[in-house]
Amino acid sequence: MYKNKKKNKSNFYKKNNSDNSSFLSKLHKILSHRLYFMFIPHSKKKTKTLSIPIYGLLIIVLIIAAALLITFSSLTKNTVIASKTLVLTGSYQERLEEINSLENLFNSVFSNDSYREDMSNMMNKFKIENTNLINTNNIDNIALLNARAKEFENLKNYLEELKANINSKNTSLEYVPTITPIDSRYAVISKPYQKDSLLSKGIGFQTIAGTLVRATASGTINSVVYDKDEGVSIVIYHRYGIITTYKGLATTSVKTNVDVKKGDIIGNAKTGELEYELKLASEYVNPLIFTTLNYEQQE
Repeated sequence: MYKNKKKNKSNFYKKNNSDNSSFLSKLHKILSHRLYFMFIPHSKKKTKTLSIPIYGLLIIVLIIAAALLITFSSLTKNTVIASKTLVLTGSYQERLEEINSLENLFNSVFSNDSYREDMSNMMNKFKIENTNLINTNNIDNIALLNARAKEFENLKNYLEELKANINSKNTSLEYVPTITPIDSRYAVISKPYQKDSLLSKGIGFQTIAGTLVRATASGTINSVVYDKDEGVSIVIYHRYGIITTYKGLATTSVKTNVDVKKGDIIGNAKTGELEYELKLASEYVNPLIFTTLNYEQQE
């Protein structure tokens, strides 16, 4: 009886192994089939035939799917980072306006002649004998003076805190294009940004020969291409999924894979137009979105 059980068990394993081998054999046979693609040229050239096994086609499909998945994940991540960058820049501008307003107020108060005269008169008035300091009116005036001094001390501390906060963000903003590629004092926009334009994805600055062109943010030179008609084109990769492109340069002083700082000279423009483009992740946007340059937006 024991021998029969052992024999049955052995037959069961053999049958399973046989079934598995048969399935793998059929699968291998199916995947080994070749697909043929025929290319018929318009001319009298010979017809070309391309054959590829099914498993090879499956591998290609898997590679393409993986590449698309990685690309989509990267674009999604860059889009999120770009969105956070916009929020950071908006907060920076608001804080900058607030600190400028408070500094103007602070300076106007202490530089006001009438205020300083009033404070001087009050101090002279309080230069009296110690026995008179117990006078109720004088005590009230001293309390008022102390309260005002404390108020301005708090204001001064708040201004210093704001400045420290702004300085802490300078590193992040170093990689955000907050300046124009040419000196903003001479920046004349000859071609405004048009969102749905098929001919241009950026804006055009009117330039004369020799105009210095600068990197609008810190980053790495990705490509430098020369065209005899359009001139030199430079593409710079920055952080947060930001890419800037400069077209229409006469000469350049940079090479690919070289790091540049915001404001570094990357070349000289020629007489005509310098085209400047800005891309967030995979989408072209208005190149002046991060700058404070006044311009007339046309879409």
